[in-house]
This record gives sequence, C-alpha cells and structure tokens, in this order.
Amino acid sequence: MSNDLSVDEKANDFFTSSDNYPELYKSMAAFSITPPDSNVIPEGLIIFDTKKKGRFSEEECVNLFGYIAHLFYELIIEYNRYESKKK
Repeated sequence: MSNDLSVDEKANDFFTSSDNYPELYKSMAAFSITPPDSNVIPEGLIIFDTKKKGRFSEEECVNLFGYIAHLFYELIIEYNRYESKKK
C-alpha cells in the first residue's frame, strides 16, 4: 500500500513503466487473490488506486480490500469447478 507513489518511487519502493501514472493515480493498494490465512499460490492480484494522495487507511484497506480479494478467490475457484464439470 502506498499513499504517495511519487515518494515511494523516489525511494525505489515503487516502479511503473507508465510514463503518465502521476496523472492517473497517486495512491495504490495491491492484494493477492487468495483465501484468508493460507499459503496457496495466488490466483492473481487486485489493485485499488486513486488520483489523490493519502486516501487509504491501512486498517480499512486490510479489512475491506482484503475481504474483496478473498471473495474474488472464491469466485474464481467456483468458476473453475463449474467449468471443469461442463467438460
């Protein structure tokens, strides 16, 4: 999670190949799509960003965005089960 990507970029804690990212987003939070409390390989990443600095609270991000990432994991697993039954 970063509430100021320009500061984190200067500290080499953030990298992007986008030349225009400062216009598009200034804060970002990324979560792996996994079940809660598990050491499985993630199904992917879900990234939340905003055009303003300082918009994310760590507690809120973990609780809300983490929950959303876990829900996506369950949806992906159920979709894969459904698809495998169709074959």
